[in-house]
Amino acid sequence: MSEKGRADDPDLRTLAILHFGMALLCLAGTLLLIWQYRRVHDAFLDVTAWKKQKGGGASLQEFFEVFNLFYLVPGAIVAACCVGNLLSGILITRRKGRFLSLFVACVNCIMVPIGTLLGAFTWVVLLRDSVRAAYEAKVAKTAVPRPGRKGSPR
Repeated sequence: MSEKGRADDPDLRTLAILHFGMALLCLAGTLLLIWQYRRVHDAFLDVTAWKKQKGGGASLQEFFEVFNLFYLVPGAIVAACCVGNLLSGILITRRKGRFLSLFVACVNCIMVPIGTLLGAFTWVVLLRDSVRAAYEAKVAKTAVPRPGRKGSPR
């Protein structure tokens, strides 16, 4: 490994830790959405408030069909970001899947302000020529068969 490649190791380690941290934040956000959904859902099921409306109020069934979407869609997006950041952190530590990490960085940019900072930092680090060379060297190193194994030339 070149001297410049070793100089990138602390940045890549920091980047992996930040992706793990973002995955943890997304997990907390998903759990918060689930908790909030249950609380609001139970509040709307309080029939006494609906019975006070003239004509019986709004239809709860129609309301809950739309209400569920307001939690399902953001919850799915945040959960996907959680999985993506976790996977990206793992791949960065192994120096594999650079394009997937760059894609996750793009998705992180919609989560203002923390995700935007993480996305920009990820792009700055992973687009360096020395980091690109380190990833390619890792791929080339794993592609070479080891001596003494079945099917390898001696």
